[in-house]
Amino acid sequence: MKLKSQQVYVADHSFAKIMSRLLLTLHLNPFFRAILSRDWVASIQIIYTETVGFEGREYFLSVGSHQDMAQHVANWLSLVLMDAPSPNNLTKEAITERQVEALSKCEIASAVRAQYGKGFIAGQPVPGFLEEAGEQYRTETFFAAKILSNTEKWFGVPIYLMSGKRVGQTKQTKVVIEFHPLSPLGSTKITFDVVKNKVEMPFILKTPGAGFEIESVLGGINLEPSVDGHTRLLLDAMRGDKSLASSPDFGVETWRLITPIVEAWNRDTFSPISQYEAGGELPADALALIRNDGREWFI
Repeated sequence: MKLKSQQVYVADHSFAKIMSRLLLTLHLNPFFRAILSRDWVASIQIIYTETVGFEGREYFLSVGSHQDMAQHVANWLSLVLMDAPSPNNLTKEAITERQVEALSKCEIASAVRAQYGKGFIAGQPVPGFLEEAGEQYRTETFFAAKILSNTEKWFGVPIYLMSGKRVGQTKQTKVVIEFHPLSPLGSTKITFDVVKNKVEMPFILKTPGAGFEIESVLGGINLEPSVDGHTRLLLDAMRGDKSLASSPDFGVETWRLITPIVEAWNRDTFSPISQYEAGGELPADALALIRNDGREWFI
């Protein structure tokens, strides 16, 4: 049986995460809408790290972290960079069109990869990737990249992406927007924490008492989803609701963005792939990638 396009539901659970929908509302808030540009934003980071390994997934062995996480990362990236949708036209088609346009203006400036070695997670020893999968595999279990947008709005703002397995001791999924410093306290940032369902942002305030001392007070908004992302997508599919589904054009732009790196890594069959300790420090190449710009990962 051949299905019609309207019968196909292209699902990605990251689209149904409450933080994905919250990132969209940034552009509907006059305050945030005014400051989402290179005039105010110093950098953007999208981080997705896990403590689990590849867990015997044959699919992962053939694609690696870069391709495995492409759709998730592209979703969050495009939601931050896209031009504000018209408040009178918030249809799925209109929003996706803005997301696709934002992705089409992005290019990967540099990227690094690595594989986890043996280490400890939650105090328990875990084997390295090559011990689990086999010495012949050059599949990356970690990647980090720097992306630039060639739009006037975002020109020159570095966007750093990171995704990896068995990184650190806790799972982290977050989008961090760092702003240029406007006080002696340094830069400020808004963090959209997908794991905690929480938004954190600082407020620069005068301390109580005489004189003029200032401090940064962290404020937060907790948002508890009514259902998880996978459940929401299944319910929508059964109802025929495609408001959270992906689109062919979005998929095309996602793969256009990552294909140069995928092809370069596939051609490189000789260079050694860096190793990092499971549950330990970030790969040295990932640290160098961002420190070359005088920055640090918000992890």
